[in-house]
Amino acid sequence: MANKKKVVVTGFEPFGEHAVNSSWVAVQELEQLGLGETVDLHVCELPVDYQAVENILPSLWKEHQPQGGIPQRPY
Repeated sequence: MANKKKVVVTGFEPFGEHAVNSSWVAVQELEQLGLGETVDLHVCELPVDYQAVENILPSLWKEHQPQGGIPQRPY
């Protein structure tokens, strides 16, 4: 299908004493289930580091160009 909507969903890597991060587990489950034939789903595991995420997201958005544009800081 040529006009698929692009969606990027992110989760976080484990941190501290945690062996897994439930946000990434949820994203992996979503990847398995999919969002239907009209959606091109891309998933990415992010480090638990604000500066790293701030650097990664623009390139992730540029690569996949999801609907909705580049996320902005909440402040």
